[in-house]
Amino acid sequence: MGHDGTLWGGGGDRHLLFDLRRDPAEKSDVAPRAQPTVDALRAHVGELRSSLTRFVRKPPEVPLPLDKETIEQLRNLGYVD
Repeated sequence: MGHDGTLWGGGGDRHLLFDLRRDPAEKSDVAPRAQPTVDALRAHVGELRSSLTRFVRKPPEVPLPLDKETIEQLRNLGYVD
């Protein structure tokens, strides 16, 4: 397998891997024959995601003032008790 490839989630734990030198159209998934490479790339992507969490900030929770009519409508819809 060449050194160039792409890896992305295909849903759940399924990942696709392509040898872009031999298969630039990405038609043949080589992941089943390259599990160590898939595992290494998955670990690397996990490390990258973990390192990026320090740059992600959650927006502050701001309570919204609601009038009695809106609260009653939300209660009737089952959104609030």
